[in-house]
Amino acid sequence: MKEKSLPQRYELDPKTIRDVRDEIEHYDVYRLTREIGHFAEQQPEVVVFVAELLLQQGDIADRGIFLSYSIFRIMDSLFASGIPLIPMAALERKLEENHQWLKQLGKMERKLLERRLRYSEDFSQPYLIRFLLDELGVHSDMHELGSEETGLLFLLGKTLSDALMDCLPEDGS
Repeated sequence: MKEKSLPQRYELDPKTIRDVRDEIEHYDVYRLTREIGHFAEQQPEVVVFVAELLLQQGDIADRGIFLSYSIFRIMDSLFASGIPLIPMAALERKLEENHQWLKQLGKMERKLLERRLRYSEDFSQPYLIRFLLDELGVHSDMHELGSEETGLLFLLGKTLSDALMDCLPEDGS
C-alpha cells in the first residue's frame, strides 16, 4: 500500500521526532498529566477511540494514550494552525484500512516483516513509523509487550498517523 507523496514541508525529520521525544521524557508526572488532559480536551474523539480500542487490553490502555499523545505532539509541527479535530469516522475508516493491511503483512516471516516495516518507503511518514517501532520495543530483545499488544499499539499508532495525514491540505499550503 503506497501512501500518497507529500509536499516537502509535510515530511517529518528524525531531529523533530527526537526533540519532541526528549522533551516528553523530561516531563514530571504532573506536567504529563496536564499535557494529556489538554490533549483529551483538544481531541476527545481520539481519546474515546483509543479507550474503546484498548478497553479489553488491560495495562496497555495507558501506554496507548501516551503513544497517541506523543504522535500528536510530533505531528503538530506539520500543522500551521494546530491539528484539527479528528472525527471518529475518520479514525474508524483508517483502522479498518490498516487492519486489512496488517492481515496481509501477517503472512510474512517475522524478521522479514520487521525489516520491511523498519525500512519501508511505503509510509508517508517513515521516521514516525521508526519512532513507533522503537517505542514499542519491536527491535529490542527486552520489550515487555506480547506480540498481540505490540501489534495492537502499532495499529493504533499507524491509524492515528494516517488520520492526521488526511487532515493536511493536499496542496501543501
